[in-house]
This record gives sequence, structure tokens and C-alpha cells, in this order.
Amino acid sequence: MKKIYIIGAGGFGREVADTIHEINARAPEFRLEGFIDDDEARWGEVQNGIPIAGGIDWLIGQARGGAEPLYAVVTVADPGVRKKIVGRLEGHVQWANIISPLAHVTASAEMGEGNIMQHFSSLNSNARLGSHCIMNCNAIIGHDTVVGDYVSIMPAAGIMGECHIAEGAYFGLGAMVIQGKKVGENAVVGAGCINIKDVEANTTVVGNPAR
Repeated sequence: MKKIYIIGAGGFGREVADTIHEINARAPEFRLEGFIDDDEARWGEVQNGIPIAGGIDWLIGQARGGAEPLYAVVTVADPGVRKKIVGRLEGHVQWANIISPLAHVTASAEMGEGNIMQHFSSLNSNARLGSHCIMNCNAIIGHDTVVGDYVSIMPAAGIMGECHIAEGAYFGLGAMVIQGKKVGENAVVGAGCINIKDVEANTTVVGNPAR
């Protein structure tokens, strides 16, 4: 079994821990060692039976001192923060894909490493998902869509077919992007948006239709 830590001890981290338990109930794959959080006041705290073991520097020390490889996944929703955390840990840990048994990944889809797909999320035909992305519950990526690294797709958000989503984009709760559109780097598509146009990099759109 792979020895794994969850980076981020917030609510979504606990949800991902539950997903890991569900994966193991089907076929044992991960040995969940604990949460990692840089808030020293929380070290030693136990959440749902899982300890907050220490901070990122502590985890790097564990990785350097152990013969067994360590796996990790980052559960921080903010794409920019997630990227910084991955940068600090790169070369020290291996990155696990955490895919709920209730998620749907087609045989023709591709993905990188360090991704999270929660319950009823769907990665459809010939879609490509980068690395360190979050697909929360009921999130959809349509056919032939290309998604860059560090993209966050919140619950019930949908990206239709043949879209191109650049690195670090964020899609709020229930946001929708229609067929064939582009969303630029670090753009934010607000909760409940219906987006019918391309979105420029480093911009935020809200409303229906999104502006």
C-alpha cells in the first residue's frame, strides 16, 4: 500500500480522506498517515481519526529520512496556493491521483498526476486533464476538452466539449462553460455563471450570461 499524506487539513481535506477510505474499501491502495498543515497550533490535532502530523517542512524531513516513498495530494482549492505547495514538495514526494469509485473516467481520457476527482465527477471521451487539478462532486469535463494544470472545478460545475482551459483557472459552484470556448490562465468563472464567450487570462466573470 502507498503511504500517503493529505496536504491541507480543512473541510475538503476531510472529504478527500473519506474518498481514500472508499477507494480502500474496494481494493486496498493507500495507507493514510495523516494531514499536513503549516499552522503549528494544529499539529497533533486529530480529525475523523486522522492526525495532523506536521507542516510541509516536517513532511520533507520524513521523505528524506525514509526508505519508503511518500505519496501526497494537495486539497487546497486556490490554484495559486496549490501550485506553491507543489513547488515546495517537488522532488520529495510522489503525487497520487485520488479518483472516487463513483467518478467516471472514460477509457480514452488522459490525466497527469496529483489530481482529485470526487463523487459523480466525469472526465469524458478524449478529454485531457493536467496535473494537480480538483474536480469536486458532480463536476463535468466534456469530450475533447483540454484542461491545464492547477485548475479547480467546484461542485456541479460543467465544462462542455472541445473547450480549452488554461493553467490555474477556477470554476465556482455550478458554473457552466458552453461548447468550444477558451478560458485563460488564472481566470475565475464565478458561481452560477453561464459562460458563452471566451474568458481572458487573469479576469473574473460573473452572472448569466457571464460578464
